[in-house]
Amino acid sequence: MSVVSARRCLAFYGHSYTGYGPSMTFQEVLRAFGSEGIDTTAFMPRLRRRPDNDVRQVEGLPLLLRHLPWRYVSRLGVELTERKFREAVRAAGSTHFVFAFPNLSVDAVKEISDLGVTLIREMIGLHTGTARRIMLEEHAREGLPEFDAITEADVAAEIEWLRHADAIFAPNAEVTRSLLEFGISEERIMETSYGWSPTRFPLAGKPRNFEQELVLLFVGRVSYAKGAHVLLRAWHQAGCPGRLMLAGQLEPELERRMATELAHKSIERLGFVTDLSSTYASANAFAL
Repeated sequence: MSVVSARRCLAFYGHSYTGYGPSMTFQEVLRAFGSEGIDTTAFMPRLRRRPDNDVRQVEGLPLLLRHLPWRYVSRLGVELTERKFREAVRAAGSTHFVFAFPNLSVDAVKEISDLGVTLIREMIGLHTGTARRIMLEEHAREGLPEFDAITEADVAAEIEWLRHADAIFAPNAEVTRSLLEFGISEERIMETSYGWSPTRFPLAGKPRNFEQELVLLFVGRVSYAKGAHVLLRAWHQAGCPGRLMLAGQLEPELERRMATELAHKSIERLGFVTDLSSTYASANAFAL
């Protein structure tokens, strides 16, 4: 059965929905499914707010546990959500296709494959094998502690997971290259783009004066993995030619090692930002 012939979808992401970050991206992708006439049910551990879409929502955590800090209920939440999800997949069979973000277990993926259900995987970042290679090299180059956030076992699990996927969504060219690096055939890679939401960024059309002071904005976790150390060094090497705004949480290791660079008066540490529309509108250049 092709993905196109199935007009119903069961979707899984084992994370708390907050309206920000990957959980927001997950729900926005499902909104797009709806615009294509695909009837979708989403499974997540909990919803901290109601997603702005018409997707049916199933929460894995019992009501009383949904309000506890995520660090205390995350493991149980993922387990319970996956249990409900697998039950739904068995009941639906080939009348639906499955769309999943990364943390659906390999056991679940194998079961879905054995059932003959079409499985689509969303890549929200590089293949873990590529990411591990890059970070091992960077940690060695920077003299950082041994990198262990992605293990060899994690890479092996990713390889096994993707082996069962009928199609894999790659949201940018770097993700595509990382999939090709690990032997994924071009035929299974579907290049996509997340785009942007006009309702979330109502100030996007605000005119910018590029003749004024340079205001460079970096959005994301300010970390070695995101290349923030490279940006900070480049900023100083360029003579700190304006204002550099860092919108995101600081990685403690980077904050400790680059305290001098971060302390410069041209650098604004905004921390986690909820009003990204105004933040973007205040800048006239962006560091990606």
